[in-house]
Amino acid sequence: MLVVASPLADLARDRRQVGQAILLGIPIALLLAGAGGLWLASIGLRPITIMAARAANIPPNGLEDLGEPIRDDELGQLTSAFNAVVARLRAALQAQRQFMADASHELRSPVSVIRTAAEVTLSRDHREEAEYREALAMTRRSIPPL
Repeated sequence: MLVVASPLADLARDRRQVGQAILLGIPIALLLAGAGGLWLASIGLRPITIMAARAANIPPNGLEDLGEPIRDDELGQLTSAFNAVVARLRAALQAQRQFMADASHELRSPVSVIRTAAEVTLSRDHREEAEYREALAMTRRSIPPL
């Protein structure tokens, strides 16, 4: 038996049903995929959010850091690296404070001598040239060598 022609109504109905399923299914699948992606991203980024909050609460003069890394993955490595950076910054700040204290101490004595010599020299209206020279020589001796 040979069939030469058949009605296309069944094929057209099937085609319409597939088109409707696609029109409904793709948006629903995209919505579910987007919601699942957001949920997974929030779970995956939660440790970084916690680390950022802890980093923001580190006091500038304290000795705190992020603490020991809890994990052995990339976030644990990030915690260790951040703690190392905080330690280096603290060491640099301490060195800077020490330098400023040393420089202030070293400059305080010569400046005091210079100020005193100038005040004593200028306290009288008229002085001899030798007295001015002596005050300037004292000032020069009080200045540390460069």
